Amino acid sequence: MLEAQNISVKRGLAGLGPALTLLQGVCTWSGAKWKTKNLTSFPNDTGCVIGVYLKPEVSEVGVLGRLQSVCDHPGYVAWIGYYVDADDVVSRSVWFYFQQPETRDRVLAKMQQRFPTAQANNEDDGIPAIEIIGAQEEGHPDLAWFQSTFNAVIEWTTAGFQNSIII
Repeated sequence: MLEAQNISVKRGLAGLGPALTLLQGVCTWSGAKWKTKNLTSFPNDTGCVIGVYLKPEVSEVGVLGRLQSVCDHPGYVAWIGYYVDADDVVSRSVWFYFQQPETRDRVLAKMQQRFPTAQANNEDDGIPAIEIIGAQEEGHPDLAWFQSTFNAVIEWTTAGFQNSIII
């Protein structure tokens, strides 16, 4: 995890090693177990994608458990990774997964206050999701950015999200 703290993946293939180290660091920080079977890497229309799905274990506690209290999809609660475009420019990305579009939309409204690029999306198989894409910023390590997206969801839970479901 210490290795991941100062990583900023800047260019496509040259950043593959640091990207994997960073993704493992986020898994460690969040409490997710690093499993290569959850690793994704594939070409898309404009470049390629690399990332990892985060799935809580039974009775998960800590960051991932708190995240699951909002991102209530019974399988994976998040995907973290990178998009690399045809010009080799790298963007960070997080997807949070939900059971219901209504829950996703309530979380999205709050998330857009902190992350204007947050948008409603659906996974390939129709799972409601929020996607946040962040451009690389000089002097802002990737681990801190990924942590801030998770913390924004978690902070929102303590700020009354649970009560809004009951109303």
